[in-house]
Amino acid sequence: MNEATVRHPARPRRGLGVRALLVLLVLLALLPAWGAAGFAAWRFAEMERARLVRGGEEMAREIAAAVEREIAALRGSLSVLASSPAVLAADAEAFSRQAAVLQASLGVELSLVPAERDAAPPALRVSDLRRDPETGRPVVVFRQPVDGAAGAPLDLLLSTDGIGFWSAVLERLRLPPGWVASVLDGSHTILARVPLPARFVGQQVHPDALAALREAGWPPAGWRTSTTRDGVPVHMAWRQVSGMPWTVLVGVPRDAVDGALRRAMAPVVLGGLPLLLALTLGIAFWGDRRLVRPLRGLQAVARVAGRGEVPVPLRASGVREVDAVATTLVAAARSRRARQAESARLAARLQAVLDHVPVGVVLAEAPSGRIILANRRAARMLGVPEMAAAGVADYARYQAFDGEGRLVPAEARPLARALAGESPASAELRMRRPGGDSVWIRAQAAAIRDDEGRIAFAVAALMDIDAERQAAEALRQSELRFRILAEAVPQIVWSSGPDGRVDYLNPRFFEFTGQPPREAPEAVRVPVHPEDRAAVLSAWRAALQRGEPYEAECRMRRADGAWRWFVARALPARGADGVIRRWIGSATDVTDLVETRQALERQVAAEAAARAAAVAAAGALAASETRFRRFAEASPDVLWVLDAGADRLDYVSPAYARLWGAPPGPGAGHTALARGAEEPGQTAEALRRMLSGEAMDLEYAIRRPDGQRRWIRVLGFPIGEPEERPALLGGFVRDITARREAEQRQRLLIGELNHRVKNTLATVLSLARQTARRAGPGPVEGFLADFQDRLMALARGHDLLTARTWRGATLEEVAASALAPWRGAGDGGAQTRIRLEGPPVWLAPRQALALALAIHEMATNAAKHGALSLPTGQVVLTWRREEEGWVDLAWEEGGGPPARPPERQGFGTRLLRSGLPNELGQGATVTLDYRTSGFRARIRFRPAPGGETE
Repeated sequence: MNEATVRHPARPRRGLGVRALLVLLVLLALLPAWGAAGFAAWRFAEMERARLVRGGEEMAREIAAAVEREIAALRGSLSVLASSPAVLAADAEAFSRQAAVLQASLGVELSLVPAERDAAPPALRVSDLRRDPETGRPVVVFRQPVDGAAGAPLDLLLSTDGIGFWSAVLERLRLPPGWVASVLDGSHTILARVPLPARFVGQQVHPDALAALREAGWPPAGWRTSTTRDGVPVHMAWRQVSGMPWTVLVGVPRDAVDGALRRAMAPVVLGGLPLLLALTLGIAFWGDRRLVRPLRGLQAVARVAGRGEVPVPLRASGVREVDAVATTLVAAARSRRARQAESARLAARLQAVLDHVPVGVVLAEAPSGRIILANRRAARMLGVPEMAAAGVADYARYQAFDGEGRLVPAEARPLARALAGESPASAELRMRRPGGDSVWIRAQAAAIRDDEGRIAFAVAALMDIDAERQAAEALRQSELRFRILAEAVPQIVWSSGPDGRVDYLNPRFFEFTGQPPREAPEAVRVPVHPEDRAAVLSAWRAALQRGEPYEAECRMRRADGAWRWFVARALPARGADGVIRRWIGSATDVTDLVETRQALERQVAAEAAARAAAVAAAGALAASETRFRRFAEASPDVLWVLDAGADRLDYVSPAYARLWGAPPGPGAGHTALARGAEEPGQTAEALRRMLSGEAMDLEYAIRRPDGQRRWIRVLGFPIGEPEERPALLGGFVRDITARREAEQRQRLLIGELNHRVKNTLATVLSLARQTARRAGPGPVEGFLADFQDRLMALARGHDLLTARTWRGATLEEVAASALAPWRGAGDGGAQTRIRLEGPPVWLAPRQALALALAIHEMATNAAKHGALSLPTGQVVLTWRREEEGWVDLAWEEGGGPPARPPERQGFGTRLLRSGLPNELGQGATVTLDYRTSGFRARIRFRPAPGGETE
């Protein structure tokens, strides 16, 4: 036995004892017959278990079908009743008679109430289970919108009792004894149950059942272990109710399923147990006396020697080999005790010195690399009670990363390199502590050689440099995030110091002005129009002086010499003490908006000139009736003359019939001008004041008999010299609908521009934060690559929507744009590895951007870990239309490595599971399936209202 063996005794391998081996021989003799009987019992138990599982799933399917039939019947009844004359005319008596017939036949309650809306009626809505405020019963309310009398919106309510109606549906299916069936609404509340519906209807489902459904990802059907509301352990089968957020649960007693094997194996076990027991006892009695007792004595000697103690010599056992081993163990233990005492004294002296030095010190022996000494400073740096390693390979337990974020293998650490002969060896490493945090250290190691020049030990010194590394990294990351965001947005972005001197301009400025980028941004000349320069500088100085947000509108010259209108804005960035540290600003091109506004101003001026011309023409027409009528009949405006005393229109031009849709009628007075007005009171009052001699200039909206809405401008003035009251009044009416619509479009355009700029900046900021948060404090290259890919996916979605003037895009265009980097790269078969298939589907802008980001994330994951990471992998993206306007989109990967659920939830997983359903609209769902054959995702949503297939 050498020194290494004495100091490092090998741990005994665990195995069967002698007695157990003897018993095993007997078992091997009986095993064939007993195994055949056990296999037959197991097969019978598996068949019984499979039968119960199929029964549970079939019962869930039957209950879901029964619920769907009841819902279809209720919907049909509501649809027929909603279209009946009694409901459309809001005839309460007739409705009561019809409702009484349905209530008696269906066992429900019907009522007609005013609608809770102003817009056009939506589709049929179904509530979750709730308590009736009058009776306190748990009910589910079906709300059917109808149009009542005179267009007043109404709602037809159908209330179904969770106990008397829905639970009765379950009772008619006759569950097997001990089984439990429930129906859950969208809020996971029990709306029907058998048995004991009165006890459990209205309660939340048991947390175990809800956890099982969430763990499975809410598929349409499935089978899990769970617990009923009354605490009974069951195997649960579930099935989704089609077209409703309801779930059917069927609980099969767990003992009935899991106890099948126990019941089948009982005869086999009870039959063979007596024989096995008798043989085992006989062998145990003989082996205990002849073999087990001497071996137990030897085991006791070895255990004492393994603890480092000197064992008592074993008494002769009669087995020669056992006695020889025991004597050798006692001698080796005594020799080791003497050497350990001397080593302990030397180690204590050295440890006392090392524990007081300001750096971490680690000493390892060669060539194994076993750490034989480490001071407390080194252990505190790594966040462990003490450092220990049996060899170089064990250094990997202390995870170390280089400046690029790569894991440094154990053999590349400075201490291992010094043991291999490199001296000195140094490196800066980021060490991960057991708690999850990290610390930067600088390690320097050197080899210690013996008298013959061979490496006997290696020593390493560890210095904590975490503070200086973190400070430098924080400053670099902050500046990098700002520059990436500023250079990605389409606007001009700039920043300045507290004194207003510009210290940064993004590339958009130099692209617009054509100036070459300069090292000193403060020396760049901003090409502001001379007429706007004074106002811009005045507003900027005022903002600097007051510390308030800055905003100005000006013209800037483009590289080709054209002048473009811009809106410049800036906000002060303050420190924790409230002092302004710098200004962050942007400039947005609003030339189209300014030109639209100027066109409207010119139109208003033209209308004012036309009005003046009409007044002058009215005076001239008083002298010539012929010229007046020719002018009136040719004018697109309505010309009128009113006898104020008789309140009678003496003349009205033919344009009246074209504008109002019908002539004024014989004997009409001033009220003909207020015909169809949406605000008749205000309009009539202005016209009455005109009869007293006041001039009138009024704009208001009218509704023509054909339902068309028009905006008009009415001008009235006295004709001739009025005395007490004017004898005649004249004027004209102009159709200003086009001008009003242009003004409305201008307001919408400005609001849409502001909204989209803010949304784009918010989306980019969210992408940067989420990507940086998941990238961690490691190298920036991974963050830049991920952030750039996601930003480019967002940009491609914006380009697609911009080409359509932000009306939306088709699903095929969105998918092709998001997958372009993978379909267009690589070998010639890249097009066939990613296949798109589906009917035309039109998406709203918000849905198009969300799906573009989601498809990009799934493609990126497939390229890194999924089907696209192997040459044989394929991705199939298909979609199809379903009833009621729903779209089912499926992402399927094949030919790649097996899919595994992620260990942590990254940006892509949160985007698919949380962000995407919110962006796609109410009711949208996302299901992720990590199969061995490949990752799959199913996205189900309804295209936004107003979207049409082109």
